[in-house]
Amino acid sequence: KANGVDMIVGGFPCQDYSVARSKKNELGIEGKKGVLFWEIIRATEVIRPKYLVLENVDRLLKAPSNQRGRDFAIMLAAFNQLWE
Repeated sequence: KANGVDMIVGGFPCQDYSVARSKKNELGIEGKKGVLFWEIIRATEVIRPKYLVLENVDRLLKAPSNQRGRDFAIMLAAFNQLWE
C-alpha cells in the first residue's frame, strides 16, 4: 500500500453512458469521459489500496448498445489483471 492509502472511492462520468445521449452517439469506454476509467486503473495499480469502491452508471452494464456489456467486461478484465 503506497502513501498509507487504504481505499479509493470513485465514479464514472456518465456523459458517455447516459440514457440522454442517443445510441449512435454513445461512446462508452472510448468516449472523452469514458476513458477516465483507465486513470482509475492506473491509480489503483500505483496506490494498491485494500479497497476500491466505484459508483455504477446504469448504462455501464449495457454499453455499447450494439455489444451489450462489452465495456463492463473490459473493466472487469482490467481489474482482474491488477490482482493476478
